[in-house]
Amino acid sequence: MATLDNLLPEIFPIVAAHLPLRAAPPTLLALTLTNHRISEVVRPLVSSRIILKNEAAATRVLHRVLDDAPFGRGVHELHIASELSEETRKAEIPCDVVGLLERAISEGRLPFVYALGLHLLGQWYYNQESLWHDTSWHEVRLRRAVWTNIKSQYCPRLSSLAFSGFLDNHHEPWLADSGILDIPVSLRWTLN
Repeated sequence: MATLDNLLPEIFPIVAAHLPLRAAPPTLLALTLTNHRISEVVRPLVSSRIILKNEAAATRVLHRVLDDAPFGRGVHELHIASELSEETRKAEIPCDVVGLLERAISEGRLPFVYALGLHLLGQWYYNQESLWHDTSWHEVRLRRAVWTNIKSQYCPRLSSLAFSGFLDNHHEPWLADSGILDIPVSLRWTLN
């Protein structure tokens, strides 16, 4: 009789790739609890598909990516949904999720990522001229050098990029200035 224990180790990444994104982490974690052999094979897969649902988790994981190169090399999918806390907005040295992500990308800490999602939740904005300033909001400035070279220089395996929660209108021209529109068409990306 065929059991999970009889499966070749090469099969587990294929199975993990077919799990729905929302079900992957708990399913993979459950598999690590079955026995030692399966745990050794599946444990690295748990951190290959990362879903971060708040600023604290995103900041913690991005700092780990920056500090632990093998961990960053193991990340294949990274999906971040982050608000911007009042502490981060008012910090003397800003250390927000967008800045940490750009730093991780530009330092080559995510070389094997093939899917990247960044979803900003409330209280983020871009104000180029800073003509008005509401302290409850925070500027989002995407660095052109990072995004125009993301596929060619930093993340060569990147095939999917998704952004949401960014404002873009004639008063806030972040999209054109960021270089996102210059990303090669071979990359599937969405902007909401």
